[in-house]
Amino acid sequence: MLFGRCEKGLDGAYQPFREALGQHMLELSNDELRRHRARHLAELARLVPELRDRLADLPATVASETGADRYRLIEALSGLLSEATRPSPILFFIDDLQWADLGTLLALRHLSRQPDPGRLLVLVTERHGELECGVGCTECSPTSTARVMCSTSKA
Repeated sequence: MLFGRCEKGLDGAYQPFREALGQHMLELSNDELRRHRARHLAELARLVPELRDRLADLPATVASETGADRYRLIEALSGLLSEATRPSPILFFIDDLQWADLGTLLALRHLSRQPDPGRLLVLVTERHGELECGVGCTECSPTSTARVMCSTSKA
């Protein structure tokens, strides 16, 4: 299981992905990491800088939020999650989606639209009426498919 959360007032782009995938990648050996596509790892090092300490030969990437750079990062997130589900299914739990940044919402939308999501189940919680990301919930929230489940907690 992977776990990440969104926190109110924290300016942490892709925070739940940073937390979940950071922990996942740090648990892998260097050999296991190298089995992932090199281009994915270089992009993901933007979120998990410790990867560069372990794999010094990763190509450099430019951290920006242009559309093309954001797409490459989201593709890398999607690719790593897809590869990670090969040995066994993964539950990715994201708490407090109402405080998510735009990048997180776009990444979730991208994951929900993958034609072959592997064996990944994304479960999110959102406190009804507290969406603060600045983007309409219907615009960027995960679609209602068998691959992505949304649960609303009434806290």
